[in-house]
Amino acid sequence: MKKLACFSDAAFAFTAAFLPSLCYLRYRQIPLLWASLVSLLLGVGVSMLTWSYLKKKYATATLKASEKREMEQLLLHLTLLSPKEKINFFMESAHPLVGEEIQGKKLSAGKPFFYTNSQVVYCLFTLAPLTADALTPLLSLDDSRVPVLLCNELDKTAARLSSALSVKVLTMPEIYLKLKESERLPKKYKGEEAFTKKKKRLFALWVQKSNAKPFLTGGALLLLSSLFSPFPYYYLVIGCAMVAASAAVRIFGK
Repeated sequence: MKKLACFSDAAFAFTAAFLPSLCYLRYRQIPLLWASLVSLLLGVGVSMLTWSYLKKKYATATLKASEKREMEQLLLHLTLLSPKEKINFFMESAHPLVGEEIQGKKLSAGKPFFYTNSQVVYCLFTLAPLTADALTPLLSLDDSRVPVLLCNELDKTAARLSSALSVKVLTMPEIYLKLKESERLPKKYKGEEAFTKKKKRLFALWVQKSNAKPFLTGGALLLLSSLFSPFPYYYLVIGCAMVAASAAVRIFGK
C-alpha cells in the first residue's frame, strides 16, 4: 500500500507538471510535437523528484508500521502467557526494563511478581487499558520497595491513582523498545496466527459489497469529467475501470 501511495503521488506530480506546461506552450503557439516533448520531460523530472522524496518518507512510515505490528504481537503474547510463564519470561528479560538484577519471583493469589533490591514488579497485561481496580494487588503488598507496574496502558483514573501513589508504570511502547534494543523479544509469539491471517482479512474487506457504491460514485464522476476535459482518455479509462470494479464487487463481493 505504501508503494501504491508513492506511485500515485508521483503520477499526480507528473500530471500537475505536464498538463499546465503543455497547455501553456500550446497557448504560446509552440508546435504540438515540441510542446508535448518539453512537457513530457518536465513531467518526468518532477515526478522523479517527487518519487525520490516520498520514497524515503514512506519507508520511514513502513518501518514505524512494522514496529507497531510487532508491538501488538508482543502485547498479545504477554496477554496469553500464564502467570507462571510471565514470571519466567521477565526473570530473563526484565533487567533492561527495571535497571537492576532480578533477585526473586513470586505468585501471589495467582498474580505474577518479581523483586529486585529496591523494586517490587507486578506484571499485568490486558488488551484493554487497565482500570484503577487492577492496581489493588500491587498496592496491597506489605513491602517497602518501590512498586513497579508492567502493563499495556492505563485508563485516566488508573493513571491518576498510580501517579498519586508513586507507582512506576512501564507501558507497552517503552517495554517493547527496551526489549528490542536489548534483543530480549520472544523468538516465537503466542497468537501469531492472528497476524498472519491479517492480509487475507484485508482482502476480504476490499471486496465487500459495501464498496460497490463508492467505486460507482467515483467512476461516474470521472466519466462525467471526461465530457468537459480536453484530455478525456484518462477519465474514460479509469472511470470505466472503477465502474467495472463496482459491478464486480456488487455481484461477487461478500
